This record gives sequence, structure tokens and C-alpha cells, in this order.
Amino acid sequence: MPDSIKKSAKTLPVILMLDVSGSMEGEPIHTLNESVKEMLEAFSKDESVIAEIKAAVVTFGGDAKMMYPLTNANELKWTDMSACGGTPLGSAISIVEGLVEDKEKIPSNAYRPAVVLVSDGVPTDDWRSNFDSFLNAPRTSKCHRLALGVNMTEGDPAYRMLSEFVSKEEKVFLGDAKEIVKFFKYVTMSVGTRTKSVNPNIVPNISGESDFDVC
Repeated sequence: MPDSIKKSAKTLPVILMLDVSGSMEGEPIHTLNESVKEMLEAFSKDESVIAEIKAAVVTFGGDAKMMYPLTNANELKWTDMSACGGTPLGSAISIVEGLVEDKEKIPSNAYRPAVVLVSDGVPTDDWRSNFDSFLNAPRTSKCHRLALGVNMTEGDPAYRMLSEFVSKEEKVFLGDAKEIVKFFKYVTMSVGTRTKSVNPNIVPNISGESDFDVC
């Protein structure tokens, strides 16, 4: 895309919050790596005069960390994740909240961020207060939130947690490792459609906010 077009495009943040705990070892973590790479490649080819996709990746497995800060999708060089440790979702969600609430990293004129959570079980840290803060903070509460539960059912406590997390216009995706592929294709389509929309704050087929910031 020409630099003149890039300068006129506003940021559309896509923030991945990915469970890389030990229970994701094997096919789940392999499929997750491949699916994320495919999505990022699709984003890097996106050309829009109004929206430029920037992606960030926060992983949680043993500890929580910012694997990739918010970066232009076409500049992000992927390194495969490995699975180990517990499921410190509370720490991960605190990192994501800090990113979204930081107006220097995500300016007030940015489009509504998409926050994508993938997990296969109940958090193993003290997660509840951070989780509630994320759902109610001024900016994070307005994010478009999507979630995939790997190898879980609607009766699981982890499913109830993910059901609280997703935006009202979304449902929790459930399934085995194969569902990871379908889920990330859905995320790719959703975000890609927004970049071509008259108003990228509007999630496909629903009404969205006219401005991301509350101020």
C-alpha cells in the first residue's frame, strides 16, 4: 500500500490472548500456531484506505507475557508458540487491559479493537478481579470480544467464563483442535470486512459504536 494511503488510514487493533498452557500441547498448539500465522498473512495483504490492521499477541502458559506488541500486520514476524505450565488468564487479561487503556499505544481515533481469547480450561491464577475490571473499564468494555473454547462443553466452568467474556453479538465457539481453524477464519473474515466498511467500528451484521473512545 502506498505510504500516502497508509498515513490516512486509522488503526484497527486486533489483540490475541492465547492459552499456551501445558494442556494445549500436541495438536491444539500446532493448529493454533498455523491458524494464527494464516490469519496474520491475510491481514498483511489487506489494503484499505481507511483502516490499517495492527496486531498484538499476549500468551498465557506458566506465565503471561506480551509476545508481540501492537505491530502492523505486515511487519509481524511469527515465531511458533510452545505449550507449558498453568493457565494464568488473570495476568494476561491485565496486560491486555493495560494496552487497550493506553491512549499512546491505541489513540482515541482508533477503531474498535477486536480482542480474541482462546483457552481450553479454567484459569489457575486469581483471575476474577482482573476479568471483571476488563469487562467494565471505560475502553475495554467497548471492545469487540470473541472467544474459542478448545476441548470443552457448555457445561464446563470455563465455558461460563468465556460466555461472560464475549460481546453480546457473539457466541463462544467450541470444539477440538479442528475448530481452531474455523474460528480464526471467522475472525479473519470479521476483521477484513470491517476494514472495507464505511464505518469499521461496526462489526458485520450488527450496530457498532461511532467512536471507540468514550471521551
